[in-house]
Amino acid sequence: MSKQVRVCSMLGLVFGTAVVPMQAVAQSSHTVSLPEVELHYEVFGEGFPILLLAGGPGASNKLMMRLVPELQDSWQLVLIDQRATGQSHLQQIDSSTINLDDYVEDIEAVRRDLGADSVLLLGHSWGGMLAMAVAAKYPDHVAGMILVGSGGMDLENFYAAQANVWDSPESQRVFEFWGAPERFAANPQLALYEIYRAIMPSRVFDPADVMEVMADLKFDDIELSMPEVAELMFQDLGRIGYDLRPQLRSYQRPVLVVQGYSGFMVHAAYQIRDNIPGARTAFIDRCGHFPYHEQPEAFYKVVREFLNQHFVEGT
Repeated sequence: MSKQVRVCSMLGLVFGTAVVPMQAVAQSSHTVSLPEVELHYEVFGEGFPILLLAGGPGASNKLMMRLVPELQDSWQLVLIDQRATGQSHLQQIDSSTINLDDYVEDIEAVRRDLGADSVLLLGHSWGGMLAMAVAAKYPDHVAGMILVGSGGMDLENFYAAQANVWDSPESQRVFEFWGAPERFAANPQLALYEIYRAIMPSRVFDPADVMEVMADLKFDDIELSMPEVAELMFQDLGRIGYDLRPQLRSYQRPVLVVQGYSGFMVHAAYQIRDNIPGARTAFIDRCGHFPYHEQPEAFYKVVREFLNQHFVEGT
């Protein structure tokens, strides 16, 4: 694995973990047939539709399952397998199938399939960046957003956030060891697990949360494509000059930005607040990159207040 590939792989690993969720049973499962992918999604609960967008790029949507039991009593939650994850298989993974525009069109295709005039987008990390990209292209169909530990609105902000992440010398040794091509290929599940274990202490506030997250880690064959998907996506963001500020400065719908005070994406929260007129920020104490996991009581309190104010059941 080259230095460039290794760095891009770390970008994907920064943004999400695939976790074994609390039990929730989907009311229905659906597939949207698109030229390159059979896009899979599941629906839970009833009410105003909220599309859940996991991190990555390329992480399993199992990450977002933790939100379902907490919110499905009053809102319709739509859990999407982003392309190249879960049951949304791709025949080939390359720049022609992994790019921001295709991901945006996938989310719009799900909205149409739901028959909803507009939806709320709830995205974590990379999922927040994707949510904003959808709102930038289809503002009339995005009724609002909840952006949790989201990446920024342009690449400069994103790379600045990366520069603020401190990984120990031991973590660097782990990256070098398990990122070696022959070692990674021989046991990719173990390699990714060890890389996660090295990364996670810099992503949470309380070291005890590392053990809880690691106890939940689960990799399958699809999730093993995450480093490649992340690399391709960030190559595409560079090619297109990713910058959502011009479009979203005129976006007037309600936006909630939830950020842990110790999260490495703090700069992004301020950038979003300053560039989207309807955005408000909620910072959570003693919390890093995973508010719903590290401080669930505070997280769900602010999310429910936002939803009850703007998206009550039936609206």
